[in-house]
Amino acid sequence: MSGLNISPLADESVATGALMPLVSLRKHFKLSICLFIVFSFLGVPLAFLKGKYTYSTTATIYIAPHVPNILQMNFERDFTSSAQYGEFVSQQIATINRYDIMLIALKKLREKKIAWQLPNESERHAAERLQGSLVIKRVLDIYLVSVSLESDVAEGLETIVNTVVECYIESVRDDSAIYASKDRANLLYQQKDT
Repeated sequence: MSGLNISPLADESVATGALMPLVSLRKHFKLSICLFIVFSFLGVPLAFLKGKYTYSTTATIYIAPHVPNILQMNFERDFTSSAQYGEFVSQQIATINRYDIMLIALKKLREKKIAWQLPNESERHAAERLQGSLVIKRVLDIYLVSVSLESDVAEGLETIVNTVVECYIESVRDDSAIYASKDRANLLYQQKDT
């Protein structure tokens, strides 16, 4: 008969080793409210004083899954598997972050009066710092690659990312036989003259 007089709180006070936050809050309600008020009044202003803003900008590039082959028959080179396309995108990501493209981007940034290169910093170190700061990754399930840059200074951040992307696109167009229309035209004129 003594088992009938057990209070419902007796079950909650028995140490079981399980974490029960609601039981603790119920038991120490006044202490919980006091701690919440203290942390709210001290924590929020401290976060505003000690915290710093971080700015981020992102550009996206469409990476075509098929490449038109203009110089041969009337067909396009398709990637037959997603693994082949994944390798192609990985190669494009490595191309975006190439050292020579970073040097061209730094030169264009100087022309635009955007200071990425620090005073007394070598051009090589500035290019390597830019390479390390860029976050370049494939956007899953679509044909996009994102190029992102974070900084605590907002000024010129979008110009830096856009300049890097522009330099990449110009480099791909110059290197690629698909877009090298001047080279093709010169070749056709040479063949016409012979």
